Amino acid sequence: MAKPTCPEYIAAGKKNDPAHLSMQGVACFETGDFSRALTYYGRALELAPTPMLHGAMGRAFHELGLYSLAAFYYNGYLEDVPTDSDGARRIRERLATLQEQETAASGKISIVSAPSKALVYLVMPNQDWFELGPTPLTISAKEGNYRFVIVEPDHHRQIHDVTIAGSADTIDLSADLIHENSTFDVSARQWRRAGAWTMVSSAPILLGGITLLVLGHQSTSRAKDYNPETTGHSLSQKRDLHDKGDTLQRWGIITTGIGGAGLLTGAILYSIGLSSSKRSEPAPLEEPAASIIPVLSPSQLGVRFTW
Repeated sequence: MAKPTCPEYIAAGKKNDPAHLSMQGVACFETGDFSRALTYYGRALELAPTPMLHGAMGRAFHELGLYSLAAFYYNGYLEDVPTDSDGARRIRERLATLQEQETAASGKISIVSAPSKALVYLVMPNQDWFELGPTPLTISAKEGNYRFVIVEPDHHRQIHDVTIAGSADTIDLSADLIHENSTFDVSARQWRRAGAWTMVSSAPILLGGITLLVLGHQSTSRAKDYNPETTGHSLSQKRDLHDKGDTLQRWGIITTGIGGAGLLTGAILYSIGLSSSKRSEPAPLEEPAASIIPVLSPSQLGVRFTW
């Protein structure tokens, strides 16, 4: 029997087929790719909510050690099935196991923001974003590293990396979101744009400085060849040409220094923008210049484009 494979993408004709999406979610779950399984389960749940999908979401979150999220979906399953059914009995057993694990080996992460009601996303291991809901909120999870994105319209998003080191850990995460109109805040894109413009504007200055150096060198070289006896040039003409060459070279050194400093400054600004992007954005799924970030929540599934 062939081993199941987890597809990275769904064909256009199948992306709105909840049965197909559910099957792909199962395939991903069986390969151990629980994050991508959640992507397909979540899309199927949005199109056609069923108890089975609530249970499947709960199992995937349970495997990832996100206990409070797993409990939420397990309880969603129990709300829609008869209490004496086999499925309800199995889910209750999983809930009991989950509660033991949560008590023995989990920490809590509490998230607040200013302004409040900002949306919190959990960056999954496969870099998909799962919407947790608005602040304030608290989740429980097993030991490990977690990344959260806090988003509020017209504000700069924030990325927070936290580590749960033990079951007694309680991490308080506070996000003071900065409005986009705040002049003292500079985004990664603005750093890159400033760096690019600085390099572009500095390049002609550098070339001009190099040109002055060349012209100055040529003038001083010609001045050395001036000789009243052989070339007919006077000493004053020789001195004037030599002084002109010195002046050109002096300005060439200054201009070249300014242009070179501008290029170096631009390169530094651009590298700051790149490093800021890497710190503040989940790893892109496509080319770095334009990243496509999947977004998954109980009510929606889509993508975010960043440039």
